[in-house]
Amino acid sequence: MTTVQPVQPVQPAQPAQPGLQRGTWRPNGTLAQWCCIALVVMAALSAGEMIAHANRIRVAGDYHAGNATLSALHNADTFVTTMAVLWTIGLLGTAALFITWQWRSAKNAELTASTPPRWSPGWSIGGWFIPLANWVIPYLCVREISRSTTRQGDLGISSERSLLPWWWAAFVGMGVLRFIGNSMSGAVSSYSEFRARDGVWFAGALLGVAAAVLAVLVVRRLTELQEGARATAAAMPVVRVDPQPEPVAASQVAASQTQTQPQTQVPAQAGPAAGWYPDPLGRSEHRYWDGAAWTPHVSNAGVVGHDSPGG
Repeated sequence: MTTVQPVQPVQPAQPAQPGLQRGTWRPNGTLAQWCCIALVVMAALSAGEMIAHANRIRVAGDYHAGNATLSALHNADTFVTTMAVLWTIGLLGTAALFITWQWRSAKNAELTASTPPRWSPGWSIGGWFIPLANWVIPYLCVREISRSTTRQGDLGISSERSLLPWWWAAFVGMGVLRFIGNSMSGAVSSYSEFRARDGVWFAGALLGVAAAVLAVLVVRRLTELQEGARATAAAMPVVRVDPQPEPVAASQVAASQTQTQPQTQVPAQAGPAAGWYPDPLGRSEHRYWDGAAWTPHVSNAGVVGHDSPGG
């Protein structure tokens, strides 16, 4: 066997870890904290609305019975109007934070997903602004984030899976009741109708409290799961299956040989381009494939040698 200057077969570059090749991970912890704070404020504002409507029902009843003045009734109306304005302002700020958090979470879920999501991150924003469809699409987007995160993080079925339907049901119920209450505003002609309208608004505010509290749990849990999924993916070893090194020029080997023995084809692998590959015979680390057959040229620890496939 003739030895020549060692030639180290070129190894392919290791593939990037899952998720890191399609974009940049967006840290979401701080945004999630602010989102939760805003949701807690919304829960408090909804509770304030409940108190305001309950107070107006009581004062209206006293006024109807002759036990309260018109000034007290005006004050109760002012309390309701003030809480409604504060709730609307809080809703706008909370919506901006929540939609931003949802979009970031969708982008992170897309990075770790093994298959393209059904609902792309863009729907996490656009879905809120499509009339009627915004009663469904945002929920489907959050559910997509949950499924992608728990699957890729290998963390099993988590608690937020069961919370999602309840959160969305409370949110939609709140919106429906507020819409009904607003539609009743111009049709109040008696105390009973007045009390029924405020009762609807009270129920809507109650569902608003429930929706805000459940949203806090969903945001916190999904954010924790995404961070866990990211850490799990980063700790996973990179496994290469049947690597195919880039071919070394055949002249580097041919020039080192004084004679070439007849080649015997080994029907273990056919079709790849000429180059160094793991020895299918198992007698050396690598063997040179010339594009049609295995050659006697082998390599062990970077040293090129000669070993006939049929020998």
